Amino acid sequence: MTKITRFWAIAAMVFISSKTFAWDGSSDISWFSSSKTEYHITSAEQLKGLSDLVLVGNTFEDKTIMLDNDIDLGYGSWQPIGGNTYNAASFNGIFDGQNHKITAVHPVLDSNSFYPMQSYGLFGNAGSKSIIKNLTVTGGTQIAPSSTTNTLYAGGVVGSTNGRVENVQTNFNISASDASYYDVQSLYAGGICGKGNIVTNAKSSGKIGLAYANVQWRIGNQGGIGGIVGRGGNINKAQSDCVISVWGKNMTAVGGIVGEGLDCNVDNACFYGSLSIQQDIWYNPSAFLTACSGIVGRSDGSLSVSNCISAPSSYSVNVSAIYLAPIAGDSQSQSWTGSNNYYTLPPTASDNLGQVITENKLRTGEPLEGFDSDIWEFKTNELPSIKNIGVGEATSISNIENNYQTDFIINKNKITFPNIKAKTRIEIYNLDGQKEYSGYINSNESISLRKGVYVIKIEKTRIKIAI
Repeated sequence: MTKITRFWAIAAMVFISSKTFAWDGSSDISWFSSSKTEYHITSAEQLKGLSDLVLVGNTFEDKTIMLDNDIDLGYGSWQPIGGNTYNAASFNGIFDGQNHKITAVHPVLDSNSFYPMQSYGLFGNAGSKSIIKNLTVTGGTQIAPSSTTNTLYAGGVVGSTNGRVENVQTNFNISASDASYYDVQSLYAGGICGKGNIVTNAKSSGKIGLAYANVQWRIGNQGGIGGIVGRGGNINKAQSDCVISVWGKNMTAVGGIVGEGLDCNVDNACFYGSLSIQQDIWYNPSAFLTACSGIVGRSDGSLSVSNCISAPSSYSVNVSAIYLAPIAGDSQSQSWTGSNNYYTLPPTASDNLGQVITENKLRTGEPLEGFDSDIWEFKTNELPSIKNIGVGEATSISNIENNYQTDFIINKNKITFPNIKAKTRIEIYNLDGQKEYSGYINSNESISLRKGVYVIKIEKTRIKIAI
């Protein structure tokens, strides 16, 4: 391949990988076959098809969904994958965003739902075997609890999950409509998950969710609001820059990382957003009980917080009774431990799980004691950050593994791999997710393809090409 030919091949692939497609609200399930274990999603129509398939009982357990393009859901209402409706099935497969972005996600509740749990997010409910990873989500939702709602979850990536969320990033706004007019038992919201089990970095990239959210509502009887997770959570490597504003009553837990923990572990996390808690004047002030902190609002059961920084840009609390602390706000837990935690605001509060530090000290560029230099980055005039946090830009050629070359030559309708290892398995898919080729090839062997765009899978490497 000449330098010019290679340039245009790569340019075409980059263009293809970054292209977004407008959505008209329609659904496409033509890519689905129950006999497959791996699927490739390339359009909003196919993503809506995934939501429809899960809604009727296809959990995708032991199956993988690969997102091959950026997708724009700007049409409007989004039905969460794994749904939030009566008798809905949970998504229980693997969803790999491949560092792509899904924009303009606006999840809504099915108006026919009478189920006492509602979940809002790109995904609604995800099971214990689910993995959602390598994905950026932007958008927002206005939740509207019904009179039959007992529990409500809202998050940028997933409303409620018992599985794993890895290497994700959100820019997601959450608000509520007339929540106080209904007897909503519990409300949980987070920039990443309303309810989350494990939120951690993808091992291949060392990245985790970077949450930006505006969470603002009049909360009901109890709940948890967190920059990363509203309830639950084992969190490792996370940053929240959320703007969190809560007008609440009765057992509200608010944290920069986790609102309400449940046997919670938070390690290597930082909160640089803002917290604002206002008391509901229409509720009996004597019964008001709120926990608020920069890391974990409160925790039922055990709690461990290590290597965390709470340095909110602003902090405002206006309530008559509150459990308030910089690191963890409610001290009623059975077992609390912490080490190497630092906090700035509020300056008058104390916390035995951390030690006070000035923002100027954080910006000196000097490493903090106990913080792993392989995880944290310290730069002059900047707040400490976690290295490689969030997802990277999607590229047409994935990171090369096992140190073998992925050079290829395109000649008319043929593709050749001159440096490939002997008897390497190759799979080729079109953009509808249909397999065009599967087999083993050797160095300099050619594969003939029709005119079009393809995804080539070589072991753990994926390449997009245009013929």
